[in-house]
Amino acid sequence: MDATIPAGHGPVGVATDDEGISIRVSRRDLQWRWDELTGAGFAKHPGASRDAPDLPDEVATAMVGFRQLRTLGMDLAATHEALVLAWRRDRLRSFQLFLPMADPGTQALGAELRARLGDRWLGSGNDLSGLRRQLGVGYPRWYPAVATTFAFIVGLVTILPALLGFGMIRDAIQDRDIEKLGEIEPVSWIAMALWIMFVVWLLARFGRLLRR
Repeated sequence: MDATIPAGHGPVGVATDDEGISIRVSRRDLQWRWDELTGAGFAKHPGASRDAPDLPDEVATAMVGFRQLRTLGMDLAATHEALVLAWRRDRLRSFQLFLPMADPGTQALGAELRARLGDRWLGSGNDLSGLRRQLGVGYPRWYPAVATTFAFIVGLVTILPALLGFGMIRDAIQDRDIEKLGEIEPVSWIAMALWIMFVVWLLARFGRLLRR
């Protein structure tokens, strides 16, 4: 098979033959022989069974781009699953990529993997953490704690100052008092600029920049 799959994060080229499989994504060209693959499967997006994060209306309105990013995340969680490939060369490794499950190219890829891998194919709709454990490439025990700590630090030094800044801008507009803008700390201006650049980059990458 040879297909280009329009994933939410950009096109993914997939080709297979009797020797193996190649995947082209984000300017990377990855290749594996069938006998190198120790297992593979599709897993649900971690956010598929959770309520999307939200903020009170007045806060979400002030936080530029928050609702758009929330909608983007919900759409990807509902339509994409993670393809996890495990392989061994010098050691056991893994590759993970989210693909749209309704796309004919994704369905053809699943059928090809099922036929080529046999018992090594673990199907679709799996729990992501469970699938990775089955494949022997589970996340380390320290991973959740480190990820949570990192997210907290990022939120503390960027999102919180940005939120405070956007809130003060909203109040200045509502009160028609431009002098309130002078009360915004420099760190908040920097955080707001970084947040806006991040939102624009992410929405542009996923083709949502000009959508309402």
